[in-house]
Amino acid sequence: MVFFITKLTLIKNMAKNGKRYINTISLVISGLALFVSGVVAVLCLPSPHHVDFDYQGLLVGILSLLVTVLIGWQIWLAFDLKGYDQRIDALHKKAVKGNEKLKGETYMVLANNFLASAYHIRKNNDVYYYIYYSLFSIANYSIGEDFKICMDRIEQLSKTPLEKLSISQEDKERLVGIASLVANKEKITNYNSLLKWILSLPVTG
Repeated sequence: MVFFITKLTLIKNMAKNGKRYINTISLVISGLALFVSGVVAVLCLPSPHHVDFDYQGLLVGILSLLVTVLIGWQIWLAFDLKGYDQRIDALHKKAVKGNEKLKGETYMVLANNFLASAYHIRKNNDVYYYIYYSLFSIANYSIGEDFKICMDRIEQLSKTPLEKLSISQEDKERLVGIASLVANKEKITNYNSLLKWILSLPVTG
């Protein structure tokens, strides 16, 4: 997933560089057009001899067509590259969200392992690490904009049995710091309840 995000970033940079090259080519073509027009104008100036063909009218017509084509080309490139950049941005954002959700699920699996360990193997601080990794999971899901899972995780976390919890004040402050990493807090209706629950955890050491 990280490799995919990196490739999208490289493609986006290539698109920006391509736009810069195209603008340079357009300027070069415009300069050549002006140069050729000047040469044609010098060669086709009215001479003392009678000329039936309207060279000046032809010159004006060619220049008008050239200017129209160049302006239309620039407008088309502007819209086309803008749409291309938007598609790349959309793919990049989608990949980032998917990566964050995957990280959130990984943290949740790790947290559940610690909770199971707390009641079967009975190691010290396993409940603390369950809370610790659950908060990281919620933070990642919030960045991935999966707010329903965030609220469900918070609800599940608030029901954690605390009789086996052993934390210090420093541990509690660390948990508050992790909770502050949650993104889009206004879209998670029970986020404030999460903070209150963390602050209410009993300090035992």
